[in-house]
Amino acid sequence: MDSLKPHAGVTGADNLRGAILLAIAAVLFTLEATLVRATAPVANEAQIVFFRSAAQLALSLVILWRIGDWGRLATSRPGLHIIRGLTSLSMWWLYYASFRLLDLALATTLTFTTSLFVVALAAPLLGEHVGRVRWAATIIGFVGIAVAVGPAADVSIHGVGIGLLAAAGGA
Repeated sequence: MDSLKPHAGVTGADNLRGAILLAIAAVLFTLEATLVRATAPVANEAQIVFFRSAAQLALSLVILWRIGDWGRLATSRPGLHIIRGLTSLSMWWLYYASFRLLDLALATTLTFTTSLFVVALAAPLLGEHVGRVRWAATIIGFVGIAVAVGPAADVSIHGVGIGLLAAAGGA
């Protein structure tokens, strides 16, 4: 039971606050996806990613300015930090492209494949043990995604739509 004890400096869980923040995040991501769809005729993914990143940077700088801890910007691995940033930009680009190219419900469903990919790649990339139950749940999840994608995306035998590839890449 020691694994359930909080780490040093960590206070007890505030489940209500966590639930409220999770609900706010869900509303904001839904609003964001809706705005991406609404701006599709006039804005491309590069513009959307740029303004999202600029807003994120501004908010982060305001938070750092308020707490006064600029040391949090330091890193001992700048190369990996740059790779992470470029990967993040690429994934957001693909995420937004999927919302522009696919039906809103299908694009939203495909965003849930992210957690499935995390489990599937945990063993080969991180060397983590993934038990049978998790593998079974992950396979069932991918089957469920395949069922959702099949009729909704009008996928032909000859290929997969660019929207589906963008969604899979974004995940």
